[in-house]
Amino acid sequence: MKHYFLFLFSLLSGITASASDTIPAGPFHYIDSIAAHAPDTLTPEPKYIAAYLKKYCETDMDRARAAYTWTATHIAYDVESYNAGRKTDQSCDRVLQRGLAVCQGFANVYQMLCTYMGLEAAVIHGFSKGYSYEEGDQFEGRKTNHAWNAVRVDGRWLLIDATWGSGFGRKVEGRMEGHRRFEPYWFDTDPYEFAFAHYSSDTQWLLLPARISLRQFEDMPRVRPTLFKLGFSGRVIYEQYMAGTLPDPLPTAYATRHRMRLVDFPLSGTLRAGSHADLTIVCDEDLKILAVAERGAHPVAFVHTGNVYRLSAPLMRGSLKIGIGVGKKLQPVLAYIVK
Repeated sequence: MKHYFLFLFSLLSGITASASDTIPAGPFHYIDSIAAHAPDTLTPEPKYIAAYLKKYCETDMDRARAAYTWTATHIAYDVESYNAGRKTDQSCDRVLQRGLAVCQGFANVYQMLCTYMGLEAAVIHGFSKGYSYEEGDQFEGRKTNHAWNAVRVDGRWLLIDATWGSGFGRKVEGRMEGHRRFEPYWFDTDPYEFAFAHYSSDTQWLLLPARISLRQFEDMPRVRPTLFKLGFSGRVIYEQYMAGTLPDPLPTAYATRHRMRLVDFPLSGTLRAGSHADLTIVCDEDLKILAVAERGAHPVAFVHTGNVYRLSAPLMRGSLKIGIGVGKKLQPVLAYIVK
């Protein structure tokens, strides 16, 4: 395989620990490392950046990922312009010169890098439940508020949001405060999961078998990626919503750096006291996974066999939190209400 091991070794050996921690483990670690740490001295023109990335890629999936990671790690969200309500040039060339963009600029850069690497990519406009969204907001009759991409790889269209892949915003005293953090989740996101936060004006880009209306998107619960990352099925949640059988509320999920998959966990966020919980978690890390019935209660440990963690116990009224035991503290992963 054409992996430039010597180059990669010299590249990664010069990265500080904090920088390398931002590159996630997984099948794209090599490509992410190349793209995220591409030289800043590259000529700020898409064809030169694409040529640099392409020489380290073997497949179209590699190329699509390299374009995503480069865009998400080298372009920063233009917080100052957003807070000022100021419109700036979002063309690919101008964004590359400034290193700043809002969503349209991120989408333009991603599309152009893909084009120069021989991939077919589209810029998609629509509505999103992002930074400025508040529960109950309506989009009907309003201008679209977000832009993202689709890229064709091996005959399949992938959904991409490089803007959200670059970090996140927090509201501080009524203004956006930007935080840079590479987020792999928004590359090739499952369309069923993507649909809970994105609605394309051209419904073909929902990439779903049945096209939903804007009103249905408005009424959808805001299901955050933290729940999907734990293994809850976007398709199941989507289909239950469409059928009118989706539980309310859903479990509360918390962000975690640990890679784990929760198997057959209840989808309803409210459980019945006295019922029996049979819970299974698959995780390749050696962790202390605990269940806590309520504040002050003695935690119960999952039984660990290989990479499978299991717990079988009756539920007590109050709450149920699943988390990682660190010293005397519990880092929560998932929470239920028990009535």
